[in-house]
Formats: sequence, structure tokens, C-alpha cells
Amino acid sequence: MAALTPIQKLFVVRLLGCHYALWEVQRELQEQFGVKAAANQLARYNPRTLAGADLSDELKAEFESAREAFRSSVEDIGIAHKQHRLRVLDTICMANIERAPRLAMAAMKQAAMEEGGMFVRKADEQGEESADTLPADLDAAISKVYGESATDAAPDAPAEVTDAPAESSD
Repeated sequence: MAALTPIQKLFVVRLLGCHYALWEVQRELQEQFGVKAAANQLARYNPRTLAGADLSDELKAEFESAREAFRSSVEDIGIAHKQHRLRVLDTICMANIERAPRLAMAAMKQAAMEEGGMFVRKADEQGEESADTLPADLDAAISKVYGESATDAAPDAPAEVTDAPAESSD
């Protein structure tokens, strides 16, 4: 086991606070300081694990500070923004439209899902986020394609998306 200096300990705690995996911390520690450390040794610097329960108060505070800074800085990450994701998907699509049409079509599908709000969480009536909430404009899209709205199709039941074919009432 490598003995870590206080600077190296602080480095490890900050990386773990930013949700780095143990193998990523090992790699960064090797690259930055030339120190090889075992994963179980590095796990002791995460106060949210059983192994890190005995971490000093100063390092626990640094961990929480790094975690809070990381969570509040999501706006600095390009891929967190819809406009950036669409620009990247457009680049992928245009670069591969002739030589890899399946990749281009996958990029187009992804962009359509992105633009349609498939990856946006909607708040339910209680104010909590729900991952299975349908996009608000789904009813308009259904009526545009099929000529009827989701509420017209089943007036007493909530609109659900299923892969099963509809049963006929002959």
C-alpha cells in the first residue's frame, strides 16, 4: 500500500467528491503523482461508504464541498445542454450521411427524440419529478399522425404507450 501525502489525499477526496470511479482515481493519481494505490485504499477516502466512515472531519468537509461544487456546475458541461447535444448529433449525421447511413439515421432519431422532449422529466401533480411522464405535446402528435387524440381513443383511461397491437371488437 502506498502512503499518500496530505496533498494526494486531498486530490483523491476531491475526485471522489466529483463522482469519479475508483479506477479513474487510480489512473489520475498515477498520472499526476506517479503513485500506485489499491482501490480498497482509495475507497477509504469516500465518507459515504463504509470504508470511509472513519475519514477525518477536514477531509469529509472537503468531500462534501467538492460534491456540492460538482453538482452546481453541471451548467459548465456542454453535453448537459440540449443545444450542444443537437449540434453534436447534427455533426454526426452530416458527416456520416453517405458512408454510414445507419449511423446518420440513428443520429437523426436521437435528435428527434431530443427535440421532442423524450429526455426531459416533467413534474407531476405533487411537484415531484417522474421519469415516466409523457411529453406534453404527445396528444397533438398523435392527432397529427392518426387523426384522433389519445383522450378520444380511451376517454376513461390514461394515455399509455404499448408495443402490443390493439384488440378489435368484432
